[in-house]
Amino acid sequence: MTDFPQAANERYAQALQYLRAGEVERASGVFAAVLRDAPTAEAWSDWAKTRRLLGDMKGAETGWLHALELEARNGAVLADLGRLWASQERWSIAAPVLEHAVALHGGIAAPAELQAAAAAARRQESAPNPLAAGLRILWIHDQLPEADRSGAEQRVAVLLAELRRQGHAVTYFARAG
Repeated sequence: MTDFPQAANERYAQALQYLRAGEVERASGVFAAVLRDAPTAEAWSDWAKTRRLLGDMKGAETGWLHALELEARNGAVLADLGRLWASQERWSIAAPVLEHAVALHGGIAAPAELQAAAAAARRQESAPNPLAAGLRILWIHDQLPEADRSGAEQRVAVLLAELRRQGHAVTYFARAG
């Protein structure tokens, strides 16, 4: 288990107990509380798993993307995110993510199920990989970013700046209220 502050550590253990007992909604709520105090990749990933179990695919995707912001080389998170995208038939992004997860697991030593998922996603991929040509990102928010933004807004700003630095097209719109 990740090193959390003591209170977060106790809540994290409680959330895992709820999850093992099948109390997924309760586990999700406790993981959300843990994330307020200790937003680690492990906590984001576990919260994302509960969201997927509850049928909230957008929440699951968001959680795993946050986890990857914190640990970009986390093979388990990449595998979970890739499986989610494959279940949504988003083959052009699922295939490279699953293949990267296999590579991080050591290629041939990767679980057979993960290798099969990566191969199936690659076979299903009908469109060219959009990541190869560069991303086109449109970010729409209620207001312009401010200096005293929340941690999430700062992470988004840093992520968008990095994507722009890498040559991807990033556009930011603020809706005036």
